[in-house]
Amino acid sequence: LAAGGEMVTLVLGEDCPGTLADELEQHVRAHHLAVDTVVYAGGRDAALLLVGVE
Repeated sequence: LAAGGEMVTLVLGEDCPGTLADELEQHVRAHHLAVDTVVYAGGRDAALLLVGVE
């Protein structure tokens, strides 16, 4: 995000801990005020978490 980005997308896998998305969202808000965070329950079993930055 230091190089730029307006939105962070988090896609949670089936086995992703329930608090992880909240912790990441809080971190983004605390350090990058102009960045939006979107969270989706993806249900993918091959990946714990997918992160996209736009």
